Order: sequence, then C-alpha cells, then structure tokens
Amino acid sequence: MKFLIGVLVATIFSAQAMAAPQCTTTEVIQFPYTIPASEFTAEQQRRIVEAAVYYKRTEPKWDDYLSPSNAWKYERESDGVIYIGMNRRSHYLQIAATLSDAGITTIVCDSSDLKQKETSIHKKVPGWKDTLDKEIALRAQRALQMGMPE
Repeated sequence: MKFLIGVLVATIFSAQAMAAPQCTTTEVIQFPYTIPASEFTAEQQRRIVEAAVYYKRTEPKWDDYLSPSNAWKYERESDGVIYIGMNRRSHYLQIAATLSDAGITTIVCDSSDLKQKETSIHKKVPGWKDTLDKEIALRAQRALQMGMPE
C-alpha cells in the first residue's frame, strides 16, 4: 500500500513539473496546491489569478507583503501557465499557476537569493506562497458565489 501511495504522489508531482517546464525547482520544494476551479473556463481562471495578483490591501499589516516593492506581479504566460513573481528585499520568488480542467495549480517555480537547493529552500517561501494561494482561492470562491461574467 505504501508503494502504491508513493507512486501516486510521485506521479502527481511529476505531472506538476511537466506542466511548467521552465521551472528550476525540484519536485521536493515546489509545494503544489490545487484550487478547485473546474466550474470556470480557462479565461475565467486566468481572470481569477490576475485579480489575486493585482489585489491591493487597504489596511497595511505590520509585515505587508503587498506593498509596491513586495507585491506579486504578473510576469508572463505560456501554454496555460501564468508566471507570477515577487521581490522581497534582495529575494525573488516565482510561482507558476497552471490552468486546467481540474482547477488552478500553483507551484514554486524559481527563486533567487532564497537558499534554493535540490531539497530545501528558505523557510518563509511556503508562507509567502500560501498567502498567494489563499488569495486565489478567495477570488475563486467569490466568483462562484457572486457569479463571474462571461
């Protein structure tokens, strides 16, 4: 049973890596997360991701990740994958958001000055990525509740 689960997990991680071939991270540090969004077309999924990336918080927090210098920024799109980047001081983090029938899947794609190795990365990366994942999920939930224009 453990072997079967291991093969399933490896297959899922390999599928994520193939979905964003331009990524330099290994499967161990990609932290894949899928936001269920199968109810939406690819264009609607794209708009959900863009809304999350361009969202500006009105009340700053003590550690405001969305200040102009630390905001997530749309970088490019290629073959159903949206690349989103963030600069935090001297650090750079890139997330790949893959749009598919299953939903929107995000992975850590690339980094600079974040102690990236084959099996490890800076301890704050999962938290920064989680902030973006939560915003995308919130946007998808709101679009479901309120209806998204075609």
